[in-house]
Amino acid sequence: TVTQPTTEPTAAPEVSATPAPTVEPTNAPTAVPTTQPTAIPEPTNAPVQTAPPVDIQEPDNQITGNYTPEPEKKTKLELKKKKITLKKGQKAKIKITSKLNTSVTYKSLKPSVATVSKKGVITAKKAGKAVITVKANGQVKRVEVTVKQAKKAEEKAVKSSSVKLGKDFKLAKQSVTLKKGGKLTIKKASELSGKVTFRSLDKKIASVSVNGVVKAKKKGKTAILIKNGKKTIKLKIVVKK
Repeated sequence: TVTQPTTEPTAAPEVSATPAPTVEPTNAPTAVPTTQPTAIPEPTNAPVQTAPPVDIQEPDNQITGNYTPEPEKKTKLELKKKKITLKKGQKAKIKITSKLNTSVTYKSLKPSVATVSKKGVITAKKAGKAVITVKANGQVKRVEVTVKQAKKAEEKAVKSSSVKLGKDFKLAKQSVTLKKGGKLTIKKASELSGKVTFRSLDKKIASVSVNGVVKAKKKGKTAILIKNGKKTIKLKIVVKK
């Protein structure tokens, strides 16, 4: 008989638990952090500086909201005269009565009768009619210009005078002005052939002799007819006081 050795089971080693630390409650209150009060500065006698007041001016025409500016109004073009009458050689300036802030242009539609300068000075050239246009601020005005022929200077009345009648049977003058009581001699050229006769159309104003001596009698106008064969010419006589 074989005897089996008996083996005792080995006991597992015991693991001892580490005891948890015991925290004992304390009745002491939790410290609350305290804030130190801010020290108030004591008043001093030093003057307090203040900023100077600012003067804020509001615009007179304050625009608020949606605003559409009005279009600029144009000054109306006004002329002092729209019709001007001149004698040949005379000048006149076109006068504008309205106050304009723009340039003005002038133009003659008939420069042969009347011209106009850049400053609006009209010069009469010859008898007739012309139109001057004046433009400013997009507006146009017209000036009608009438040019008249200048009258010839009146002949000075004389006490005595003479007029030559040429060999071609033409007078050196077509008219003569005499003072009342004055005399005029019509001198016939020696080369003029044939008989020459004289006759006054109004003997009360001026008479004429067979020799061609005219005598002024009273104020007025008349004529002396001079005849040579079939030809007749006329000499105008003006008598003044």
